[in-house]
This record gives sequence, structure tokens and C-alpha cells, in this order.
Amino acid sequence: MECRGIQERLSAYQEGAVSPEEKKGIGDHLDSCRQCRAVLEDLEKAEKLVRGLEEVEPPAWMAPKIMARVREE
Repeated sequence: MECRGIQERLSAYQEGAVSPEEKKGIGDHLDSCRQCRAVLEDLEKAEKLVRGLEEVEPPAWMAPKIMARVREE
């Protein structure tokens, strides 16, 4: 698999949502490819940042406004 294909599967790889064969293939590629390892490290950093965000309560008007627009369409 080429870098593009590997990079497209890195999120699934990171979440453990790949087959054992695919996991091994991606892992082998990551062992030899600095660029793909860097992309995986960036994904891991982004995940940590997102998990660290405080949960925000949406304003009370948001859900009715969205549902009104959905009904219009």
C-alpha cells in the first residue's frame, strides 16, 4: 500500500478498526516511513487536544432553529 492509502486508513488504525492483516501492513509501513509516522503523530496530538476540550452546552434556540430549517428543506 502506498503512503496515500496508508494515510487514509490511519484514523481507523488509531482506533483499532482495521483487520489484523491491515494492522500489520500499516504497522510495517509506519516502521519504515517517516512521513506517515508524522501524520499519525499529528492525528494523536489532535485527538488529545479534542479530548481535552471542555464540553459546551448549545444555546436553547439552536435545536428548534435547526429542525425548522430541516423541515423547510
